[in-house]
Amino acid sequence: VLPLEAWLNVEDLLYNKRGIEVLWEHTLTGVLIVNKDSRILAANPVACRLLEYSEAELITKRIQDITHPEDAGYDAIMTEETYLGKREQFEMPKRYVTKFSHVLYSLLRVIAVRSESGEFIYFLSQITPIYHSSNTQLPEEATTTLAEASVKLRKRAFWESVKDYHKIIIFIVMGL
Repeated sequence: VLPLEAWLNVEDLLYNKRGIEVLWEHTLTGVLIVNKDSRILAANPVACRLLEYSEAELITKRIQDITHPEDAGYDAIMTEETYLGKREQFEMPKRYVTKFSHVLYSLLRVIAVRSESGEFIYFLSQITPIYHSSNTQLPEEATTTLAEASVKLRKRAFWESVKDYHKIIIFIVMGL
């Protein structure tokens, strides 16, 4: 027979596990779990829909396989710095090439998940879609490039002050 404290801990664990499962399944952003070699270990349903792959297909891929070639260099540098512990996380505008050769414009946040002792475990990548198209052109109203928009957002300390991604998307598309 377990003492009351043990039952409370088991109940807390089950509750937290279920909460994480619900978040994984129903979040508005795509989420990938990625190892240090850029291999995708898991993908939530939103990431699968955005990238047009099943999870079984995605876990056979590396991030470089689905990254737009023009975005690969900066992404690799930032990921390496995060892995080495020079930063805890990073954000960047990023394009992905989907299974059916569509281009997904997104805001990417990558967080290094570490053990209590500081050892790297995996990357948690959050993909917030901006625009999904069968061509590589943004709509005409989006006159500001993603890189310019990112600089403007950082100058305004937007990442720290605004928690609503839909507001970020509006600012980028409108070129503010």
